[in-house]
Amino acid sequence: MRHARHYLGVLQAIDLAARAGGTEQSLSVLDREWVHIRAAFEYCRARAESASDSEAALLASQAPDATILRLRQHPLERTAWCELGARLAHARGDRRLEGRLLGHAARAHQQLGDLTRALEASERSLAIATAEADRETEAYALIGLGDVRHALGEPRPAIAAAERGLALAREQGARSDEASALIVLAWAHHVAGDSERAVEYGEQSLPIARELRDGSLEATALLPLGYALQALGRNQLSVEHATRALDIAREVGDRRIEGYALLITGDRASAQEQIALSLQIAHETGDPRLEGNALLYLALALNQRGAAREALETAERAREIAGATGDRALAGNTLMAIGVAHSALRDLPSAIDALRHGLEVSLAIGNHRLEAMTAFLLGSALEQTGQIEQAIAALERSMAYQVAVGFRGAAQTRARIDAMRAKLARERAAGA
Repeated sequence: MRHARHYLGVLQAIDLAARAGGTEQSLSVLDREWVHIRAAFEYCRARAESASDSEAALLASQAPDATILRLRQHPLERTAWCELGARLAHARGDRRLEGRLLGHAARAHQQLGDLTRALEASERSLAIATAEADRETEAYALIGLGDVRHALGEPRPAIAAAERGLALAREQGARSDEASALIVLAWAHHVAGDSERAVEYGEQSLPIARELRDGSLEATALLPLGYALQALGRNQLSVEHATRALDIAREVGDRRIEGYALLITGDRASAQEQIALSLQIAHETGDPRLEGNALLYLALALNQRGAAREALETAERAREIAGATGDRALAGNTLMAIGVAHSALRDLPSAIDALRHGLEVSLAIGNHRLEAMTAFLLGSALEQTGQIEQAIAALERSMAYQVAVGFRGAAQTRARIDAMRAKLARERAAGA
């Protein structure tokens, strides 16, 4: 027990140092002592479960609360440690620790793509924190809940939860949680199609991460900025932010952030190589949502190259992952990619079917940008099949968004609609 007590104490000291801004140095120490720390935990786990050793139960419940472990543990191991710790904390009557550990477990479940269990753990964590009047854990749980809701493609509930978490974090002076809430708000607004707001929230989170000297948090903050700027067509700045996130992620060993950053750092020439690296990371870390997004980006790249058949197969794989994980934002984007591929293959009925389903998804999640893009493609496909009235309705839906955001192509869309109306009027006049 002396060995276990010592090394789990080392883990707590490493975590405290990381929270104080020494993440990289703390990770170096953690890597050096990891074999002993893991052995200490396993010893305490076995003693707690088989011998009802109260000290072992205490140590085994406290160890998973070290948040630095998320940068080194596979999500499966992280989940196992946190759920065991939560059970032991519950048995000891330590409800606050139980609530925090459920919050950690929720994040690990999310990385594994199990959004149902992530949602359940987040809600349990929030319920305990609220009952215990533990405002700090309540903020942490709300932020986690917002992150799960965003991952499910539910931006409005995500924004509501993250805004509550942000207010509590600021009330408690919890700067790391404040930055995390701002990051969730950035992602949620991006998923909702409001990338301008996403950039605003992302830019608010960055100074906090840098103030805390938390490299992993800074990389996490840079990521939604990169994606939102890409959606706004500000590609150079997007690549700069994503490249910085990639560099930091590699420095601190945050494989998940590395995988997502790779998707938006390459140019057309290197895109597929970057995507292949991202897919490799997804497989190594067991992150199906990263795999799905990498497959989506690969499908988009293949469509751009004119490899429509391969793009279709790739997008269908991404769609399967979206269905399995419940990621509706991914589902909507993959349906759009499927529609583009079918159109290129001249299978317009299949293209129209995919794009109509994609439009339904975009409406359900409230992503107006995705709605406009999908509606535009749907209008084009409908026009080619002679369904002019339906094509006009789809293009008008798209144009409304284009006008609202000041898109320069809105005038061309209007001219196209007017030409279609004129053609329809001539055909009706001839028929009369």
